[in-house]
Amino acid sequence: MSVQLGILIVALLAIFMMYFGFPSLPRARNNKAGKLRLLGGAEMLFKDGCAAYWKKRYRDAIRMLNQAARIRPEAPMTHYYLGLSYSALGAFTEAEKAYQEALRRNPKSDMAWSELGDLYRKLNRWEDAIKAYQQALQIKPDLQTAHYGMESAYICIGAKEAA
Repeated sequence: MSVQLGILIVALLAIFMMYFGFPSLPRARNNKAGKLRLLGGAEMLFKDGCAAYWKKRYRDAIRMLNQAARIRPEAPMTHYYLGLSYSALGAFTEAEKAYQEALRRNPKSDMAWSELGDLYRKLNRWEDAIKAYQQALQIKPDLQTAHYGMESAYICIGAKEAA
């Protein structure tokens, strides 16, 4: 009887810890197929970091995404969202490093190239911005953000005929 009670207490304690204050423990979430699956530490930190980014809690997003990147450095989207979060805070050097790391992990990311172009445009690095937008447009020719950014960059350097 006491062994069964001990097992029950341990199980209840584990469930309590998963949902209240210990995010490093796996948590069940619904996937698109409607099935429950366990999220590990890196995936949960990534999802929570993205949610913080969309809620404009950029410092929280950076903290969670950095932890996710330490656990799974090979995930390009983690670095992409780190770049977005750093850029939103005006930490452009860190944002550039994050975008470059995302592109090192996935050179076919049209959005990472476009965001890197936007960053270079903010920094008045027009030629770098144009090169980044060209890379984005090679991957996805109809990417409107890259077309707009490249046109803006050409106008700023005075090459209106190229825009």
